[in-house]
Amino acid sequence: TTQRGGRNISQYQRNILEKEYEKCKCITNDNKERILLATGLELKQIKAWFQNRRTKEKKEQGR
Repeated sequence: TTQRGGRNISQYQRNILEKEYEKCKCITNDNKERILLATGLELKQIKAWFQNRRTKEKKEQGR
């Protein structure tokens, strides 16, 4: 997935984000630091990913 700044999220990072998303659909103070450290992404990238993932899930459920 290409980011606006041209930075890509690797498959490894995406796997971490998906696992965290399965545990909790939103970013909490508890999981925020863990995700930041594990992925090396910026907080705004993580927040955007979670928001986009929730949107994707809503669209899939609507089908």
